Amino acid sequence: MPNSGFDLIEKSLEKSLTIRTDSITDPSPLELILFRISKWCLVGTVTSLYLLAHQWHPVFAILMAILFGYSFAGLAQLLMDFVVHVFTNPVILQEDTDKLRKSDLSSEVHMAFIRPICAKSMADMDTVLRHMREDVAANLTPQHSMKFILVDNTADAGIREHAQSRILEMQREFGTDTVFYFYRNPECDFFNKVGIFQDLVMLLREGWTRPRHYTDDKWKEWVNDTRDPQKPVWSEILGDLTALGIRTAKEKIFAGHDITVSDSGKIDIAFIADADNEWPAGQSLKIAAKMLHPANSHVTIFQPCIEVSNPDETRFIRLNTMARKMYGFDPVAKWRLYRFSPFYGKGAIRLAAYADEVIKKEALHPGKAASHDFQLMCNKFSFSTLYERAPTAPTCHEYLQHKGSH
Repeated sequence: MPNSGFDLIEKSLEKSLTIRTDSITDPSPLELILFRISKWCLVGTVTSLYLLAHQWHPVFAILMAILFGYSFAGLAQLLMDFVVHVFTNPVILQEDTDKLRKSDLSSEVHMAFIRPICAKSMADMDTVLRHMREDVAANLTPQHSMKFILVDNTADAGIREHAQSRILEMQREFGTDTVFYFYRNPECDFFNKVGIFQDLVMLLREGWTRPRHYTDDKWKEWVNDTRDPQKPVWSEILGDLTALGIRTAKEKIFAGHDITVSDSGKIDIAFIADADNEWPAGQSLKIAAKMLHPANSHVTIFQPCIEVSNPDETRFIRLNTMARKMYGFDPVAKWRLYRFSPFYGKGAIRLAAYADEVIKKEALHPGKAASHDFQLMCNKFSFSTLYERAPTAPTCHEYLQHKGSH
């Protein structure tokens, strides 16, 4: 539920006219230089005022100036981001409105909702299964072209069997060509959520059934024995694989035989979510319409806005929601300045480019990247954009709901 007070503030900050970019351009070097100069001028001015208010020995004053300036620099960055947010125009990516009017984009692109999970308890698994079912019900397309995949890496056999039972129920309700379950061999367990996702991408895009990346000796310290090229990655699959362009028997996949994936079912776009995320109806198609626009063809990763769907459930969640609202301008300001956004592990990914530029190049370090770091904080490997809201265009309000918890 929206917070009316903060919504009014947010609307007042978005009164400027919306800019729709024909293409994403690099940030202006002059603007970035002016921004940095302004920031450090602010730090210098406030630090000088702080020193003028005290009479210290010169040596001690220099030490205090350094400490104060260092402490104030973060706040100065936040203040400058607020100024950028207020006095600059929103940068909205172009979208293909003709494709957006369609309720089914199966003729244009193959899409799938993918949820990597390593459940530590039955409650964790029930959470992801509940939200997965809600995603299916809200985003099911007329021709069942949208796929919904649970990628499981849970070690507990009881939790795993429970998940498979629930998946079979969903398949009876929505179809074996719509809902899928993949279980990754525990002996190939590496890189948390990112590793689960990458192994699935290479199966669905390239037909890899055994580890073929992060197998060099330079990664041995971080992957241990989990990337043995002779060990099959997958040990259980539920669903009609022909709907994913795979016409090979599952037994060959379990045995580690590489397969051929037909272009007729190869997944092009993946929508990623955590256990407690939901994709509201229609939001995935809005993102796809932007991804299919020629001006955005070079963008690999799309980061939607993330909203808390239960802000008033508890005091803890309410306080966190208010905090998010208070500094919500910060990532938007950085997007307007740098034309780049970090990715939080919840969004949309163009799989062909991601496989080529991130997975095959082993761009992420398995010992340093967090579970949600699907791409580097640098567009050298994978360019990522933020979906900024358009105040006058409701069709551009791409967002993903996150259910807050303690």
